[in-house]
Amino acid sequence: MHRKPIQRSVYGFNPGWRFLKGDCEGGEQPDWDDSGWQGVDLPHGLEILPVNASGSINYQGPAWYRKRFTLPESVDDRRVFLHFHAIMGVATVWVNGVRVCEHLGGYLPIHVDIRDQLRDGDNVVALRCDNQNNPDVPPGKPQEVLDFSYFGGIYRDVELILCPAAYLTDANDPRFDTGGVHFRTLRATEEEASFSCRVGCFSDEAVDQAELELRLISAGQEEVYRQTQSIPLSAGEAGTAFFEGKVPRPDLWSPDEPALYRVECRLSVADRIEDQTSFFTGLRTIECAGRDGLLLNGKPFGDKLFGVNRHQDYPHLGNAIGALLHERDAVKFHKAGLNFVRSAHYPQDTAFMDACDRLGILVIVATPGWQFFRSEGPFIDRVMSDIRQMVRRDRNRPSVFLWEPILNETNYDEAFALRAFATVREEDPDRPSAADAGTPGSEACEVSYCARLRDGEERPVVTREWGDSPDDWRNQLGRARQAYELGEHAQTVQVRHYMAVEDWPDPGSTNLASIFHRPAQHLGGALWAGIECQRGYHPDYFAGGILSLYREEKFSYYLFQSQRGPDRRVPPMVFIANEMMPSSSQDVLVFTNCEEVVLRLDGEEVGRQRPAPTEMGLPHPPLCFPQAYTWVRTLDRKKDRPHLLAEGFVGGEKVCEHRVCRPGRKHRLSIRADFEGITPRAGGEVLPFFVDVLDEHGTRFPQADEWIEVEVRGGGTLIGDRCDVFLNPVKARCGTAPVLVKTGPAPGRITLAARVKYPGVHTPSPDVYHVETSPAGAPLCFDPVYAAESAKTGPETAVGNSGAPGDWVEALAEVERDQQDFADTTARPPVV
Repeated sequence: MHRKPIQRSVYGFNPGWRFLKGDCEGGEQPDWDDSGWQGVDLPHGLEILPVNASGSINYQGPAWYRKRFTLPESVDDRRVFLHFHAIMGVATVWVNGVRVCEHLGGYLPIHVDIRDQLRDGDNVVALRCDNQNNPDVPPGKPQEVLDFSYFGGIYRDVELILCPAAYLTDANDPRFDTGGVHFRTLRATEEEASFSCRVGCFSDEAVDQAELELRLISAGQEEVYRQTQSIPLSAGEAGTAFFEGKVPRPDLWSPDEPALYRVECRLSVADRIEDQTSFFTGLRTIECAGRDGLLLNGKPFGDKLFGVNRHQDYPHLGNAIGALLHERDAVKFHKAGLNFVRSAHYPQDTAFMDACDRLGILVIVATPGWQFFRSEGPFIDRVMSDIRQMVRRDRNRPSVFLWEPILNETNYDEAFALRAFATVREEDPDRPSAADAGTPGSEACEVSYCARLRDGEERPVVTREWGDSPDDWRNQLGRARQAYELGEHAQTVQVRHYMAVEDWPDPGSTNLASIFHRPAQHLGGALWAGIECQRGYHPDYFAGGILSLYREEKFSYYLFQSQRGPDRRVPPMVFIANEMMPSSSQDVLVFTNCEEVVLRLDGEEVGRQRPAPTEMGLPHPPLCFPQAYTWVRTLDRKKDRPHLLAEGFVGGEKVCEHRVCRPGRKHRLSIRADFEGITPRAGGEVLPFFVDVLDEHGTRFPQADEWIEVEVRGGGTLIGDRCDVFLNPVKARCGTAPVLVKTGPAPGRITLAARVKYPGVHTPSPDVYHVETSPAGAPLCFDPVYAAESAKTGPETAVGNSGAPGDWVEALAEVERDQQDFADTTARPPVV
């Protein structure tokens, strides 16, 4: 007789926490009075930040979190784990006053067994985190001389996991060297794929008849593999099973066709299912073949790595942005035609990685580090621990094709590099590693980072960063660094820079065209960076990239998009880089991947062109229609809505169009969601909205700068509603105002209402918008009474950080010295 299968129970643990910025002696005690602490839901940073959070203005120091909860089901003969996806800095966790773990580092999971500390009724988790500078904890470099910000808090998701007494282990459980599931594709062709899989398990009691079953399920729900193995389990000891199998006529994973299979693992004892888990993977192999470049599934890749670097921060939130915003970044990259992302300079959130698996975006995963090395103390051992944990977390992902285990732009010694590469191979013998050419020990890795092929280089080459060229390390001005809100002209300057129209300091440096024209051995490159991002050592945020801080598309986004397709990733597209304002250029720039474009002004054809690639030019060079637009020509009042219309043609047939209208009088506000088709969920998700200032025909007015008030009702709260960082009321820039909403624990309708702060007879009219949220991905575990009784104080805002160095010129000189050894371009004025 079979009993009902015991399912592994996973509960969302994000809602219902209390938070204190600062230290608190005794805060770990279960009966500690936290009634005055602020009520928060995770993911959570330490403050609400201004738009520009650069220059180390963020809080750096200790902070506390506490949560009261009752176990959602009986835990008799079960194990209970807390799984934190990441906590910034040094974190210590207590359960009912008992210290259960300490974790050092801010970018990798914490998986801890708390069963022995639990009690009937109410339980309390307390957590102290500290994001202060710490040279013993990677990245290690002081934040005031760091090119990104640590921010702080429990900034990624947390789960409560209940397992049977005999259970499948987690890859990031520090108790096991071979924990979790390790799936390897050994060979992949169109005819057959072979694989192996190692599965780790554990039992509190001795088990003689344990069985492990492995199944492989296709996207079409066809079972393509099933095998069961018997395995003895000694009490309190880990067990391991090994599987090998073949899949005939497999659906192979590639960036163009990212086919996924579901791997299901099931542990049974005496014919009773004890535990089971599943994940998605792809059948594919990656090989670095020297001058032949990258081999995917045994064949030449046939494409270039065309991508960007990505930092994870978001305006106002720091790093605490939630799954939807991570996935949204990946979707926007995919729609831009990118097939490659380098994680800068740390492992990314699993939500972003999941999206890359699904969308077919190749990823380089980097260990936390930037321009810092410390040979004494525990620093090196902790880097090696980070390497192991990042590989164990992501080694089953088909999107991961390259590890970066060394410290970015860092002068380390050879022994460190060789140990880092060896650590990767111990954990994942299949994927290659990369390091900067010419650095100590770099000859031991399989891929070389450099701007261009060097004489005698036999390995494949990747340009890890290109496109940025600041004037010096003090001012940090450059043609690439054109913020979205600077408008049309500045964005056009950035476009010309990425195309290398103006001379670069180093004529041989990487540019957009060179990515496509270098030999197969040069695999491609990643733009620095894809998204505008915050920085520690400079008072200005990095304003380069193809997306704004809020992920609005710049002109460069469409330049990149136009280089793909229409047969690869991007459908036929055409984009007019002109806003038809009085200051707009008379020469109209058009991006397209079509064979021919017709441009019309108010219905009258003003030009017809075919892109004409040169020998070393872009695959799809932009088109310039000289003198196609003048403001005066649009002033004929008899014409209805002056507009530019670009029509794209392939094979003589019109396949796409883009229309730009001259803005009229500001008429109304319009709220829009920017979810990129992702379903919004309850349970603490961050939802991005924009309020546009439109004319009566729906055209955004690019120069609108009204102050806009927003009200949110229903199952969500407005982020920054009661703080002084100008999120409510919020000032429009470029005719648009950003709005961030956090969903509550229950699904349902969220209503947003927007109006001009200072209304008058002729100000734009208000707008109302409704959105429905679906249930959270897992049932939620929290105490609603405890959450409701939390202090109702508003979110704290960032305060000035007094930790900045007194001699900032010398601090930037240190950055410059480290950077010059690794930069793509070489001619930069010195810091004086």
